[in-house]
Parts: sequence; structure tokens; C-alpha cells
Amino acid sequence: MTRAWFASLLFLGFGNELFAQNIFMPINRWQNLKVTQHLLESDSLIHSEIQPYTTFTTQIDREKYKQILRVKPRRTWIGRKLKSENLVEFKNEEFFLTFDLLGDLQAGQDDFTTENTFQNTRLAVFNGEINSKVSFFTSFYENQGVFPNFVSSYIKTYNVVPGNGRVKSFGVSGFDYAMASAMVNFNINSWFNFQFGHHKNFIGDGYRSILLSDNAFNYPHLKLIFKSPDKKWVYQNIYAALINLNRLPATTSSEPQFERKAATFHYLSYKPNKFFTLGLFEGNVWQRRTATETLPINYNFFNPIIFFNSAATGFNKHQTNNNLGVNFSINPVKNLQVYGQCLVGGFSNFTKGFQLGAKLNKQLIIGDVSFLAEINQTDPNLYNSAKGLSYQHYNQPLAFVPIISNNEINFLFDYNVKDFFIATQYSVGSNRDFSVKTREFVKGEVGYLLNPLNGLKISVSYTGRTVFDSTKDSFGDANWFALNFSSSLNRAFFDF
Repeated sequence: MTRAWFASLLFLGFGNELFAQNIFMPINRWQNLKVTQHLLESDSLIHSEIQPYTTFTTQIDREKYKQILRVKPRRTWIGRKLKSENLVEFKNEEFFLTFDLLGDLQAGQDDFTTENTFQNTRLAVFNGEINSKVSFFTSFYENQGVFPNFVSSYIKTYNVVPGNGRVKSFGVSGFDYAMASAMVNFNINSWFNFQFGHHKNFIGDGYRSILLSDNAFNYPHLKLIFKSPDKKWVYQNIYAALINLNRLPATTSSEPQFERKAATFHYLSYKPNKFFTLGLFEGNVWQRRTATETLPINYNFFNPIIFFNSAATGFNKHQTNNNLGVNFSINPVKNLQVYGQCLVGGFSNFTKGFQLGAKLNKQLIIGDVSFLAEINQTDPNLYNSAKGLSYQHYNQPLAFVPIISNNEINFLFDYNVKDFFIATQYSVGSNRDFSVKTREFVKGEVGYLLNPLNGLKISVSYTGRTVFDSTKDSFGDANWFALNFSSSLNRAFFDF
């Protein structure tokens, strides 16, 4: 009887359609631009707001991914390794593994910083696949750097580098920090996928997300994704462990622990056709400790049904930090997408936020162009809550970014001809009705892409930051030029 039951389970799990390959695609600007262009041109039903992208959610396998990034074959070994391959590749019928040793080297100067700036990052990355059913990746960053004054002020205030973890002092005014990532992915069948590991997530089609962003440091989590046979419905559950960088009262341990909390993120997406997507979101942050003890697990934490937890707690932020939201996108024509989000906090104070944006990704006769315009507006206390349940991890917001301004307008423009590229950004933070600016952020980068697979590039960049009200924004101004030889596979938001 037991053997029959086990055989039935195997048939249910692995007897259906399986993808020949399954890959993770990093959340960064270069790869996302190319994948977005492909998704906007596709006639398939793909829920583009669920990131990081995988083969399960996008139907993009390894070979298709290379085509999208326009990886071209090279004749020589040096040409292949530098321009179109991973450093080490091993594959047979049942196993695939790649390994890269990369770096992020930067030297710069800022008019508002006494020392010259620099970045020295060493990065090791493994990607693998076993029997076309299990895939994985792991990466480790070791970093030292001296930042411009406005970033250093942020680090000293929150004790973290944006998008990264805690810091130690390095030299006179520098910082030493690290970040490790790892995810394991199981394609059970064509309608069920689950992942676990230590990484980030993003829900939305814009530059920012007011629902769930990749702004904060990595966190351990379990992710379950269900997809209907007709691909019109996708349902995602994320169960995560988060940390506040506040020490608990001293104990017998040599170093007191940090405050710990848990989080669940439920997202239901409906895409009836290739032109329209509507999604419902619920984010809950749960208390795990008081000042003196670890609390028993609230078994509602494991509930997979969207909105149930908020209803069970009366949508009261004094018990859990509950946030309910909506995500939508409209693709009126190929290459163009209009998107938006709205989020509501506790009913007791009814805080809210919204996002509205549009983006164009198109291949021209010569080169590719991308343009994005986006407005974000939130109430000041939207993500806050009592009992250390703020919508944060490692002192960094889990959604949106501008710390001082609750209102922001973003414009991003990218253009590339073959491997030469230009990337620009203009961002302005303001008061509620956008009539008074609080800070202005400008960035431009010109460079040459060496390897599309890992984003290895050589570039020159400029970052400008102007504060109009120093009583609200104490991080300061910037007039920062830098020379970069980099291959970062993650985004770090310095435009706070």
C-alpha cells in the first residue's frame, strides 16, 4: 500500500510536462531591459511582474536567454570566455554547472567627499542544474569601498550599505561588507514550482515597487508558485524570516541577538490575454520575539490563502503589519506597457500609496531604446507599525525606496548599439503635491558591455545629487565621477 501511494505521488509530481531547462535570471538593469523587450513582444501569457524571472514563470530557457541577450559565438577560447561564455562550464545529459569569478572595480572622485572613492568587489557565482528538475545558484560578494559622502551618511545612519548587509570600518572612511545568495529551484510539474534559499524578490513592472522590492538585503525564504494549465492564473506564496538591526537585552551569549520577525507575501495574478494583467497582494509581518522571550508560532503564518491573515487579525497593525495591494499592467501595443500599483495599510489610520508608470522597450533600425516614466506616492507612515513590525529588513525598506521623500518622479532612458550603451536617470523627490522639490538625483553612464551573460562592462559614470531642504534630508549633495569595471548581478539603490 505504501509503495503504491509513493508511486502515485511520483507520478503526480514528475509525470507531467517538465521543462528541459530551468534558470534564474538576475534582477539588474541590463538583463531586465532585454528580457522586458522580449516579454512585451511575446504573444504568450507571461506574468512579467513576478521577479526574479525563472524558466517556470517566463518560459525562457537557457538557450532562449542567450538569444535575448544577443550572445554571439566566438572563435577563440579567450573571445568565448570574455564575450559569450561563463569562465567554467561543465555539462552532460544529466548535469549542468557553470562557475564565474567576477569583480566590481571602481575609482572615482566626488566634490563633497574628502577622499577619492573606490570599490573593490570580488564575486564568485555558481549556477547548476540536475536532471532538468532541480536547478540552483549561489554567489558570494566580498567588498571594500569608500563611498561619496551622501552614501557614507546613509551607511552610518542605518549601519548597512544600500541593498547589502552590515558593515565594518575599513581604513579611514571606508567600509567592509559582504553578501551571500543561494536559491534551489524545483520544477515539480508544469503547474507547480517551489524554491527556497537566501535571496530577494520583486513584484511589479516598474523601476520601484510599493508592494515588494529588491531594495533590502537578502533574506531566507520559501516560495511556492502555482500556475493554471491555461497560464492565465499564477499564485505565489512567500514565507520569509526577517531581522531588525536592534539588539535584544544582553544575555549569557557574547553578542546579543538581533530582533527577529517573520513575513508572508501572497500574490494572485490574473492575465486573461496578452494585453492586460491584474494582481492582488497581501504582505504580513509577524512578531517573533518580545524583549524577553521568543513567541510561539502563530499557525496562521502557514496559511496560504490570500487576505485570510489580514481578516483574521482585523487588519490591525498592532498585531501584525498587514498591507493589501493591487498591481496592474496594460500593453496597448507591442513594446509599450502602462502599469501601476496601490497599497493600503491598517484601517485604524488608513495609510495608502500608489504608483503609475509607462515604459517603452523597442529595437530600432540602429540599436535598442528603452524609456520609463514613473510616479510613486505614499503616506509617511504607510509601512510603519508597532512592536518592531515595520515593513523592513536589515534597516532597509521592503518596498519603495526614498527615505526622506514620500513622493517621487523617475525618468530612465537607455540606448545601446551592439555592445556600446548609454544609461541615464533623473529622479526628483518632493512634497505631497509635487510643488516643492526636496532632493534631485541625476545619473548617467556610458560604456561598453563585454559579456552579456554576467553583465561585465567598462564604463564612465556621473552621479549628481542636490538637496533642497537640509532640515529633512541630511545625507548631502554629490557631484561624483567614476570609472567602472564591473559585473554586478544585483541592483543597489543609491537614489534615496
